[in-house]
Amino acid sequence: MIHITDPYKCCGCGACVSICPRQCIVLKKDDTEGFLYPEVDSSLCCHCDACERVCPMLNDNASLKPLYVIACRNDDKDVRISSSSGGIFSSLAEHIISKGGVVFGVRFSDDFGKAIFCEISNTSDISLLRGSKYMQAETTNIYTLVRERLHQKRLVLFSGTPCQIRALRLYLGQDAHSSLLYCVDIICHGVPSSEVWRRYLHNVIGNQIPSYVSFRDKTTGWKNFSMVIKTPTEVYSCVHRDDLYMQSFLRNVNLRPSCYNCQTKNGRSGADLTIGDFWGIPSEADDDKGISQVLVMTNHGEALLNKTQVRGTCHSESYVQQHNTAYYTSIGEPSRRRYFWRLYKKDFTKAIKCSTEYQSPIQHVKSYIRNLLFNNLL
Repeated sequence: MIHITDPYKCCGCGACVSICPRQCIVLKKDDTEGFLYPEVDSSLCCHCDACERVCPMLNDNASLKPLYVIACRNDDKDVRISSSSGGIFSSLAEHIISKGGVVFGVRFSDDFGKAIFCEISNTSDISLLRGSKYMQAETTNIYTLVRERLHQKRLVLFSGTPCQIRALRLYLGQDAHSSLLYCVDIICHGVPSSEVWRRYLHNVIGNQIPSYVSFRDKTTGWKNFSMVIKTPTEVYSCVHRDDLYMQSFLRNVNLRPSCYNCQTKNGRSGADLTIGDFWGIPSEADDDKGISQVLVMTNHGEALLNKTQVRGTCHSESYVQQHNTAYYTSIGEPSRRRYFWRLYKKDFTKAIKCSTEYQSPIQHVKSYIRNLLFNNLL
């Protein structure tokens, strides 16, 4: 039976909820950071241990080395500009749907207050899944839907974080090896909670409901991307280095605890393809509109890529090693993280500013000692 006492040992994938035959597990939000954790009604539990068998944190997977790495981009300029990197996910999704298949990915909720998984079967809906959503997505019922589509003999493309891909594979059991299923994960930095996102959103636009949100708007460039939030009455636009939410995310102070010790990085998710930004791409190939880095992990993934209209150039894995270290290793937990959460409830803006401002090495040591004293006093 799943029993979480240490938040660092739960990635919040929700597979345990979906697999439970007694439906006695629910995900509940913790009061401090807003992340979801499983809670079991022990009076209904039959101790079948199915929940433990599908947990990515309890079931290690062997690390798989990429077959090769390519740089590629979508030929449709509009798709590419509206994508976080080079628009390759859209190409994969278009192919699957053109063959009568379905695509599972992450979209915003109607009020843009959280990220949620959904299923699409129409190319006009691919735009909903396009672009980064820098918060943890809710997986309610999504693994069950994937299994149902596979049993219906439908092609399935599933896109998510490494832990979500691993959770899906464990949940599906023998169905995980179906030739109808293609899994694509992202090079994941880690995930904040939707609680922080909603607090930030209210801080920026008050009680208004956005009509559009982009974490990676390229108006200011691919590498110098901006946060853009549109409402019926105003447009908020801020380059990522100056935006409070992006700074808290990139400085790692608001990530889920398990993200600092991820069990599914470095080819351990079970993905067929891994996609991300091709940071460090040679300048002659970089027009600052976005290039996708695709790590081809399996022959199955290679076959899917070859069926699309995407063409790319092969590159050494050293580009990934130098410029996308998040593929291999977890982000280190900053000493200021606890300080951020202590201040967060009192003053959101101050919490972010105080925990993300630049520090010299000497200042960092002093801050670390001060934070230790601060935490011990509380």
